[in-house]
Amino acid sequence: MSSAPRVTWGTVTAVSSLLPCLAVCLLLAPAVHGSPPGADTGYASFVKAQAGVAKKASRAKDWATVEAAWTAVLEVDPLSMEALAGLVEAAEKSGDPDAEALARREYNRQLARRVQAGENKLARTLTKSQERQAEIDPFAGESVELQAEFSEAQSILGQAYLEAGLFANAMVAWIARLDTVAPDSDQAVEARAAITRCLAEGGDFVGRLGLAPDLSAGERDEAWIADFNRKTAKWSRAGEWATPHYRIKVAGNWKLGEAAAKVMEEAHAFYREIWGIIPDPAPKRVDESLRDINITPIAVNIYGSHAEYVKRAGAVEWSGGQFNGSAVDTYDHGSGSGSWRSTLTTLYHEASHQFMREAVGSPPSYINEGVACLFESIEVLPNGTIRRDLPTKRYLTDLAKTLRAEPSFDLAFVMDPKNGNDPKFYAPRWGLIYFLRMFLGEQGDYVYRDQLENYIYAFKRGTPGDAVEHFESFFVEPFDIPEITNFAEFTEVWRRWILDLDASEKDSSGRVAALRKKARMGGLKKDWETALAFHERVLDLEPGDLDAVWGVAQAAEKLGQIDQAVFMARQLIELSEPDDQRRQDADTLHKALDEQAGDWTDARRRLIGGMAGLALRYDREEMSLMAMRVAQDVLDVDPFDASARALIGRLERETGRTVIRWRKLFNGLNLDGWYGAKTEEAFFVENGQLVADYGRVAGAAGGADAEGASLYQTIFLERAVQGDWSMEARIRAGSDWEIAGLCFGARDSDNFEGAVLRKGSDGSNRLDFGSFHGSWVFRGDGSYKVDYDPTGPDGTVLRVDVRNRRVSVTIDGVLVRPVVDGKKQDFIQYPMSALRGDAGLLVSKGVTRFTDLRMLAGKTR
Repeated sequence: MSSAPRVTWGTVTAVSSLLPCLAVCLLLAPAVHGSPPGADTGYASFVKAQAGVAKKASRAKDWATVEAAWTAVLEVDPLSMEALAGLVEAAEKSGDPDAEALARREYNRQLARRVQAGENKLARTLTKSQERQAEIDPFAGESVELQAEFSEAQSILGQAYLEAGLFANAMVAWIARLDTVAPDSDQAVEARAAITRCLAEGGDFVGRLGLAPDLSAGERDEAWIADFNRKTAKWSRAGEWATPHYRIKVAGNWKLGEAAAKVMEEAHAFYREIWGIIPDPAPKRVDESLRDINITPIAVNIYGSHAEYVKRAGAVEWSGGQFNGSAVDTYDHGSGSGSWRSTLTTLYHEASHQFMREAVGSPPSYINEGVACLFESIEVLPNGTIRRDLPTKRYLTDLAKTLRAEPSFDLAFVMDPKNGNDPKFYAPRWGLIYFLRMFLGEQGDYVYRDQLENYIYAFKRGTPGDAVEHFESFFVEPFDIPEITNFAEFTEVWRRWILDLDASEKDSSGRVAALRKKARMGGLKKDWETALAFHERVLDLEPGDLDAVWGVAQAAEKLGQIDQAVFMARQLIELSEPDDQRRQDADTLHKALDEQAGDWTDARRRLIGGMAGLALRYDREEMSLMAMRVAQDVLDVDPFDASARALIGRLERETGRTVIRWRKLFNGLNLDGWYGAKTEEAFFVENGQLVADYGRVAGAAGGADAEGASLYQTIFLERAVQGDWSMEARIRAGSDWEIAGLCFGARDSDNFEGAVLRKGSDGSNRLDFGSFHGSWVFRGDGSYKVDYDPTGPDGTVLRVDVRNRRVSVTIDGVLVRPVVDGKKQDFIQYPMSALRGDAGLLVSKGVTRFTDLRMLAGKTR
C-alpha cells in the first residue's frame, strides 16, 4: 500500500505496494515493524490485566464485573481455561444456576478434551465439575447424549458411503464425526483416516469442494501458543513441521507453522494438477494421461524477520522470498508491514519453481513466472483447505488498467524471452497463463487447459526460435474458433476477456446471467454435460446460489454422477427455506438416489428435534441461557429452523441476555495481528484505544495535499472470514474529520470494499458503500445522507452485516437504506469475490479513535 493515496471521492490515484520482484523473488520486502519473534504479543499482559480486574471485583462481590472481565478474555481466546474457570466461579458465587450451568457446559467440554489428550491431572477437576453440573442442571448430559448419538450415526453413514464409493457424502459424514469427538481420541483418528481416503479416491469433484477440515490433532490456547513462540524464537530452536513433501522450519510463530504445514500440502496437490503429474499418494486408478515424475521433498525456511532471512538465506536485500534449488526461503511477513497471507503467497509462488525445474527445466521467464503467479491467488478457507483458480486482484487490476490505456497492447513483447524478469511484465504474464487455464468454450469446457500443460512441457526441448509462431501452433491452429485465426485475434479476445473479468470482480451479475443462460440452454437441449459445466461456473462465482446448486444436482443425476447429485441435493435441503419448492424436489431426488437417505434424514431429525425439545424444557424451567444455548445448537445444524430462531429472539428480548460471544479484533494493548504499510506512523495504541492520527503521515499538510484532495490510510487485520458475519466499531473523530470507516474483502492493501463515514462537501454527514481497486467506486446510486455525529462524546457505532451476499449497514443501531437503481432497499448485493478477504479500518484527516472493535462469524443466517 502506498504511504498516502490521494482521494477525491470519485477518483483515486494509488501507488502499488506489492510490486512483483525479479528472478526468484515474489514480493518486495516491506519496512519492518511489529513484535519480534517470540516476544510477548500482549496477550499475557491482557490476561493479567483482566485477571486483576476480576480479582478486585471478586473481593467486592461484584460478580457482573468479574463475568465481564473473563468474557473479555474469551472474546480474544475462546479456549482459555483460566477464563472459563473464572466464569464458572463468578456464576456460582453470584447464585445464578442458569449462568453456572452454561459456563460449566463450556468448561467441562474443554476439560474433557484436555483429559482425552493426556492431561490426567485435570481428571479430578473434570469429575468434580460434572458432579456440580448434575446438581444445578435438571437435564445435565442430555445434549451430550444427543450429540453422541448423532456422531455415531455419522460414523455409520460415513462407512456406508465409503463402501458405496460416494466419497463426497462420506467426507461430510466423517467431518461431522470428527467435529463431535475428542481431537486425540481413537474415533478422531478413524475419522481423519477416512477423510484422507475420501480426498485420495474421491476424484476432481471432491477435491474442488474445499471440504476437508484441519486434520491436525488437538487445539491450542493462546497461552500455550505464546510459550511455544517464546521457546522457538531463535532460528537454532525454530519450530519444525514435517509433511509428506515439505520440511518446514518457522521461527517463533506456531500459527504460521501450522498454516504452512497444512496449506503447502494442498498447494502441492494443485501443482501436480497443473503439471499433470500423478497425485501422491496415488489413487487406486491412475489416469493414464498423467506423468510419473518424482518431485523431491524440499525444505521450507520461514525466518523471524526480513533481516534474518537476508543474512541466513544469503538473499538480496530487496527480496521477499526465493527458491534456491533445494529449499524455499522467506520470512514472517507479519513482522513487517505484511500479513501471514503474504508469507504463504510467497511460498506458493516460490515452491512452484521447484516443479518447473524438476518437471520441465528452465523455460523462458514468461512461462516460469507466469505459471508461478497463478498460485498467488490461492485462498485459505477457514477449515484449512484452499480455493484454487481465483484471479489475483492486484495483477488483474494493474493489467486491466494497462489494457484500457493501451488498446493495442503488445502481448508478443511480453512473451519475448529477452525481457527476462522485469516486474512490469508480471501482471500480463499472469493474465496470459490465467486465460489459458480459465477460458470457457461454448459447452462450458476449459478450452485451453489441457493444451496449456502440453505447452509448458514443450519447453523441455528448449526455447523455440519464434515465440509467436510457436504459440500459434499450440493455441490457434489446433482449435476451430472462428474469432481466433491468428495471434492478433487471440490477443484481442484475451484483452476483452481480461477487461470483462475485471468488471465482474466489481459486479458479477452480468457474467452470472450469461452463464445461467448457457446452463439453461444446455438443460433444454438435454445436453447435460454443458448444463453441468455452466452451473458449476456459476457456483465458482456465487457459492451457495440455490438455482445453480439445484441445476448441478439435476444435471449430475442425468449423467449418472450419483455422488455429486446426492451431495448437491443435500446442499439444497440444508441451505433452503422449508417452503422452497426446490427443497421439496431435492428431497425427492435425494430419496431416489441415496440408499442411506432415510438414515441421514433420521439422524438430523433426531438431533434437531431432541435439541429443540430440550431447549423448550429449559425454557419452562426458567433457565433462559441454557435454553438459548441449546436452541443455538439447533441452528448450527439447520440455520432456518423457525422454532429455534423464534425462541432465541423471544428470550433475548425478555432477558436482555445472549449466548452469542463476539470476537475482539483489538486487544487494547498493541497492533499485533494488524498490518499495512506505514501503520507504525498513522496507527498506534493510546489508553486502550486504537488511534489513527493522519497528521503523522501527512505532516504539515495535516491530512490534505497541496491541491486539497483528502488523503487516507488503511490498516488490516489477519482474519479472513467466509459465510455470514458481522463487524462493528465505535468511532470517535475530531472536529476536523473527513473520512472514517470499516473495510472488508481485502486481498491486499490496494483492493478492498468499504462502508465509510464521510463529511460531505455541503457539510452533511454521509455513508458510502464503496470499492477501492485503484480508484474509488460507489456501490448503489451514490453517497447517502445519514444523521450521525462521530464527534460527540460517545462517537458513532458503525456496523456491517453480511448475509449470503447481502451487505447491510447500521449506524447507531439505525439501518441505512441505500438506493439501488432508483429504489430504496435494506442492503446492497455484492459479488461473492468482493466479500472474500481481510477486514480493516480506513481514516483520513485528523485524529480518529476506534474502540469496541469486534466481529461475529458463524453458521446462523
